[in-house]
This record gives sequence, structure tokens and C-alpha cells, in this order.
Amino acid sequence: MFNNGITVRFPYKSSDNSVIMKNIQEIKAKAKVFWEGGLKTRSIIRGFEVETDKPKSDFGTNMAPAPMEVFISGIGACLLSTFIWIAVKARVIVEDCIVDIKAYADNYEKKKKLSRVKITLTVWAENKYKNKIEQCFDVSSTTCPLTNAVSFPIESVMQFKKVT
Repeated sequence: MFNNGITVRFPYKSSDNSVIMKNIQEIKAKAKVFWEGGLKTRSIIRGFEVETDKPKSDFGTNMAPAPMEVFISGIGACLLSTFIWIAVKARVIVEDCIVDIKAYADNYEKKKKLSRVKITLTVWAENKYKNKIEQCFDVSSTTCPLTNAVSFPIESVMQFKKVT
């Protein structure tokens, strides 16, 4: 097992004597989801509980965020934490940071399907860090695991706010 999270089996020779490497991916995240009645669910993720429900307009009880809201929140949280991790590695001092997410859905054959997501990351820092913050944002936009895992387009925009 190497530190990259992939278990590699040593090469072996097939019948045509070519060398083939077998990669086996490791589980990086898991959750258990329990039905709580109606349209409400409770998920257990590493001991943490996350509840979801649908709004009353969708026959839920509106007692928790909808699954789609939790999903887009996860995308935003992933982008934000990736950005902060990269900024820390670049020795950039960020005073504050917030992500605003808007998801757009197409109603195709009476099914709601996400068609695109717009994420706006607003960063407050001293003006001397502006260029580095823009570079950190560019890297985080292309390396965030969740923004790269979905098939619909994600528009990522950064706003810089100078701290005075």
C-alpha cells in the first residue's frame, strides 16, 4: 500500500508475456442512510448525523434540508476546504471566506435534474495577497474532488474583498 491511497499488486505476466499492473481503489468515504418515515432520512457519516427531508411543497415535512441542498452544500464545502488548504500551503493569510452556491435544474419529463451549479467564493484578505489568492482559487477549482466528480457544468467565480 502506497501513500496515494491505491493498493498496487505487483506486475504479472499474462499468456502473451505482457506486463499488466492491477490497481485496486480503496474506499475513501462511506455512509449509512436510514429511512425515518415520510421523506425524512438520517445518515451516519464517521459518527456524525446528517438529516434530510423534502419541503412541504414536495410532500415532506420541511424538518431538514433537502438531499439536493446537502449535495450542493457538500460541493461548496469541498471547494472551500480545498481552497483554504492550498492557501495555507501557499502561506496566504485569509481573514474570512464564504461560498455562495446556486443550483439550476431542468424539468425534464417531470424529473428535476441539475443542469448547472454556480459557486461564488468570496475571500477577505490583505491586498498584498490578491494575486496569490487568485492562483490558489485557480488550483482549487481544478483539484477539488467533488467539482471534478459531477457531469453537469460548475461555474466557479472568486471575489476578492480587501481587508482594511
